[in-house]
Amino acid sequence: NVDKDVIQKRLANPHHGKGIVGLEEYGFDKLFEIRTALYSKYAKQTIDIENQSKNEIIQIILNSL
Repeated sequence: NVDKDVIQKRLANPHHGKGIVGLEEYGFDKLFEIRTALYSKYAKQTIDIENQSKNEIIQIILNSL
């Protein structure tokens, strides 16, 4: 889980280099809403990464295995 504003900032980075399917069709807010619902429905586990370093996130993942 990550805040919508963080994702939007990441996508604004010109070096991101990834196209987002559905972004032009739905716009960012609607696509975020759609995907969040799907991710929540199908995820076996989620991790709140807000205020977590990369190493902390990696440790959380490893501990969950």
